[in-house]
Amino acid sequence: MSTTGLTRQKTLLVYGHYDVQPALKEDGWKHEPFKLTVDPEGTGKLYGRGSTDDKGPVMGWLNVIEAHKNLGLELPVSSSSLRLDQLTCRST
Repeated sequence: MSTTGLTRQKTLLVYGHYDVQPALKEDGWKHEPFKLTVDPEGTGKLYGRGSTDDKGPVMGWLNVIEAHKNLGLELPVSSSSLRLDQLTCRST
């Protein structure tokens, strides 16, 4: 577990995982699962294994932290992170 800014502030826990299970195109994917692909039909949709699972929200929170840092603002809460294996929920 890593922590930053542990004080008497409220703590925000963001739970998410960024690993994915194996996948092959033969599993029924329309596009290569591990290559982010823009829908060729022009819908603007993006396809990729795990792209909307927990990766989007995790990246959103990382972008919030980065924006605060770039603007020289302190986070109004303490933050921490913990990496867990998706299958076992054990810390790795």
